[in-house]
Amino acid sequence: MRTHRFRHWDKKTGAFVYFTFGEVMTDFARAIYESICIDGGKFERFTGFQDKNGTDIWEGDKYGYSCGDPSIFTVAYSEKSAMFGIRYDDWDEGMVARIDSHTFNGTVKIGNIHDK
Repeated sequence: MRTHRFRHWDKKTGAFVYFTFGEVMTDFARAIYESICIDGGKFERFTGFQDKNGTDIWEGDKYGYSCGDPSIFTVAYSEKSAMFGIRYDDWDEGMVARIDSHTFNGTVKIGNIHDK
C-alpha cells in the first residue's frame, strides 16, 4: 500500500515540514494544521513518482527541459480529474496534463512554487 506523504511550506523558517498521513493525529501534525489555518498555506502531496535523479516529485515542484526547450511546468493536482498532472506556466490555469513514469525524462527540477 502506498504511504501518503505530505509537506507544508513554513513561512517563518522558509523550509518544508514533511509528514505522513499516519502522523495527522499527533501533536506535531495538529500544530502544522493550526499553522496552515493561520498563515493560509496548504498541504502539498507526494505524487508517488521520482525524477531521473531519484528525487521525489511533489505537488508544487517546478521542472524545465534539459534539451533547451524554455518551457517550465509545475506539478499540480486536479481536483476535477482526481489526478496529478503538469501545468505549463503559460497555459490556462485550469489545464492539467496527466503525468506518468515517463513525464520527467529529460527534465530538470528548477525549484518549487515557494521559491522567490
